Amino acid sequence: MEICRLCASLALAVALYPLASWSQGLSPATPAKEFVRFGSRVVAVDRGGSSSVATPSSATVSPSSGSTDHASLAVNVYNSSGYTNTEWIQTAVNDTLTSINSCYTYYHRPSNLLYLMNDAGTDWLPAFHPGDVGAYAENSRCRIDGGGTSFSGEGTSAKLTIKFTFNIAFAGSKNTYVSAGQPSGSYGGWGTVGSWSVPGTAQIPLVMSVSPANGSGSAGTLKISTVKNDGLANIKWIQLIVNGTLSSSNACHIYYDQSSNSIFLNNDSASSWVGSGVPGSGTILENGQCRIILSQSSRTSALTTTDLNVRIEFKPGFAGAKRLYATAGDFAENYVYWADFGSWNAF
Repeated sequence: MEICRLCASLALAVALYPLASWSQGLSPATPAKEFVRFGSRVVAVDRGGSSSVATPSSATVSPSSGSTDHASLAVNVYNSSGYTNTEWIQTAVNDTLTSINSCYTYYHRPSNLLYLMNDAGTDWLPAFHPGDVGAYAENSRCRIDGGGTSFSGEGTSAKLTIKFTFNIAFAGSKNTYVSAGQPSGSYGGWGTVGSWSVPGTAQIPLVMSVSPANGSGSAGTLKISTVKNDGLANIKWIQLIVNGTLSSSNACHIYYDQSSNSIFLNNDSASSWVGSGVPGSGTILENGQCRIILSQSSRTSALTTTDLNVRIEFKPGFAGAKRLYATAGDFAENYVYWADFGSWNAF
């Protein structure tokens, strides 16, 4: 795995202290140094400057400020020699510029991989490709999701959009920091490009994704990924509807109750549940549209997230194009309204 050769090599930087900001317009003809702390040791790292290719020289983030527990932050980096000479982009959301207990990410453009630093600031968590629905990385401060994350480049501009969800333990005023570099080793110093206020009170649970977002077949396993910034234990229920429209009638309508760890299936007329069972058990739930195979279903949880994997077999009479709708709620009766997360062509 290739990671940032300036601030994440060796033992990995556990705290970063900038010597210069974007606005200073560092010239590649004038080598400079940035001080980087490795544990108790501070070393001076050459910025480079021997290359005739311009160093990434400016960055912005949009939105530049906000006050929610989730955000899609779009980082735009300018490089006068073209976006392909921007090899990596790093972002840090924190009250100070440190990788410890931070929302600190590293994007490596040649491999198209996005990493999140662990809480201790000592190692990168497993990476994923932007756009991978259902893929994510999470520490105790935040979660970044593949769905809603993207990279694009045109001319001199590189744009990295990252979908963040912040934990309630990360509450308070934060800054958004950005740095970027090129293959020669030259890079722009860390700059403050925005601010974010993470709320300190519980907010509604969010359905982050349903994956696969586009599928087909007579059977499949659908994963509903949810997040609650004050802890996974506060997610009370998760629901999924597979149907041509947002209706529980003549649908494959599933309800998951976290307290009992049970999955329910609605009947054809949406008047009662046909039964329930625990994921992993031998129970099969069935209505006129589908069968739920609980032996091939599961629930996984980590920190603030819950993923529900449901194995569904569709009946021949339910063939055709369907939509994937999902919602989730907590014990305080807060919930996110039904949203359309994709499609399934049943046959």
